Amino acid sequence: MPETAVGWPARAMLFATWLILVAWLAIPHVPWKDEARAYALATVGGDWAAMLRAIHGEGHPALWYVILRALHDLWPSPLVLPVAGLMVGISAAALFAFRAPFRLPILVAVLFSAFLLFHHNVVARNYGLAALIMFPLAAWWPRLRDSPWFGVALLLLCNSAVPTIFLAGGLFLYRALTVLAEQGMAWTRQMRMLVVNGSILLAGALLCFLTVYPPANDAVSALSTRPFGVQAAVAALASPSRGFDFGYGWASGLLLAALSLAMFARNRPALVAAAAALVGFRLFFFFVYPASYRHSTQFLVFLIALAWMSAADGRARGGGRASRSIALAGEAVFGATLVLQLLFTASILNLALAKVPQSRARDLVAVMRREGLGDAVVTGQPDTALEPIAYQLDRDVWLTRQERFGRVSPLTRTARLHFGYAELLGQVERLHRRTGRPVVIAILTPLDAPPARRIADTGFEEDMLLDPGEYARFRAATRRLAVTGPAISDERYVVYAYPAAAGRGPP
Repeated sequence: MPETAVGWPARAMLFATWLILVAWLAIPHVPWKDEARAYALATVGGDWAAMLRAIHGEGHPALWYVILRALHDLWPSPLVLPVAGLMVGISAAALFAFRAPFRLPILVAVLFSAFLLFHHNVVARNYGLAALIMFPLAAWWPRLRDSPWFGVALLLLCNSAVPTIFLAGGLFLYRALTVLAEQGMAWTRQMRMLVVNGSILLAGALLCFLTVYPPANDAVSALSTRPFGVQAAVAALASPSRGFDFGYGWASGLLLAALSLAMFARNRPALVAAAAALVGFRLFFFFVYPASYRHSTQFLVFLIALAWMSAADGRARGGGRASRSIALAGEAVFGATLVLQLLFTASILNLALAKVPQSRARDLVAVMRREGLGDAVVTGQPDTALEPIAYQLDRDVWLTRQERFGRVSPLTRTARLHFGYAELLGQVERLHRRTGRPVVIAILTPLDAPPARRIADTGFEEDMLLDPGEYARFRAATRRLAVTGPAISDERYVVYAYPAAAGRGPP
């Protein structure tokens, strides 16, 4: 991707338009359970030690939790969650908009992609950290590549998400191969800095490993069920399943990612590094857990940063006619992949126009307040669906599978894996007697009003017996308050009050 001058007025106009769209998407955004869970874990306990104990084995490294905890210490409000997400996303986008050396169509495609506009920005998760780390590294690459700051950036990248370890390794491999190609094994300052930065990278990978292992979250360990070996690894690289999801299916995403590597045909170190990162990413998402859009697009961010660095190194212009033709074909594929993200953006904007939020937890809390039940105890099924409600209320809810108050439902086999309406009603009655407060029950819509007896999967290894007789007794003891509208996630609720006379709404 050759460097092409785009003037400041055009860049400023692009970024201003992008900011307006981000604000329009962010204001009505309702954090869903994955966002709320991270916030709850980051703010648990009275000190940082308690937070570190809480996140150990959860499945994510510490950097995102550290950011949330630090902001919460400065401003103890749930609003630090969306603010943190926007700070990360806007900072990365601003740097890209004003410093990236790409043609105008690429600037537009990346800025307005579904990942940079929404999934790594408005949705407050740790995945946006990859761009915030790699884009500054690319922007100041000539200054940073032979300094300890390169190693620090790799350490941070290792601790933004588990699979980004492979992206950090890919960036280090690119610099190592470039140095070896330019000066061999001579013990120069560049070689000494490689050793220093490689050591920092290893320390970052070790820190990530010590944070996520051993898994305390049984849902994480349950995902790693595929046997690993050389033969299995080779088969995984050719398999279309559990690949890269760029919004159009696993197989197409993996193919587009592989073909895009050809854009580095004139820069062998970049080609090898990108291929190594792709293989690592691919094997991780095949053997550990399948990639969704928010995971896969981190690889697009990596390719953007690597192309940026390659241009800064001046290594994207050499080679013969054949390599130039291959590189142009790879650039065309990668450009098309980025442009395709705009179609996914269109679907997000369409949902925003239809006022369909990520979660209906905020609507549920509004129903409680409308009914005069703002102080009621909240419980329901499944427990994980209560986490965004706890975030909206900024207080604990009753976790039925654990039979305790809390804001995070541990996905563990020691909890009650099998449940039903009879058990739910029994806990609600005891909870009301124990607290003297009304109880609001939130049920995900697929679990409500079963027409026939069946067992429903409620996530992880948990299930719920949906028995019409048990449901009828539950329904007779409670009053239905509302059925929320559709949501992007599965967080659509049927809301009940116990006892039936609780609240001010109509019977």
